[in-house]
Amino acid sequence: MDMHVRYWDTDKVVTRYYGSAFLGHATAQDMHQKLCENCHFDGKSVVQISMDDPNVNWALFKLLSEDLQKASEKKFVDIGSCGLHTMHNAFRAGLASTGWELCHFFSSLS
Repeated sequence: MDMHVRYWDTDKVVTRYYGSAFLGHATAQDMHQKLCENCHFDGKSVVQISMDDPNVNWALFKLLSEDLQKASEKKFVDIGSCGLHTMHNAFRAGLASTGWELCHFFSSLS
């Protein structure tokens, strides 16, 4: 399991590698334990968890959500199991709604 931290710094979003935990075939409970052991930061400042394996990671998301609820009355931003697809679809819908035919423009740049 690779851990990355993404945060806002002055005028841009920065992503930093935080660490790795070698787990093999792990359960959500195993991942939760390793994540808590390896990430020594205030969980109250975590906004969103990204994931790439929906089945195990939804269970991990639930465990971390419960931790956050206990520590504070906040909730994570839930953008689904794959943030990239969610953001891509939102961008595509916004692009289509403009009627500017930007796809043709961007294609012509290559």
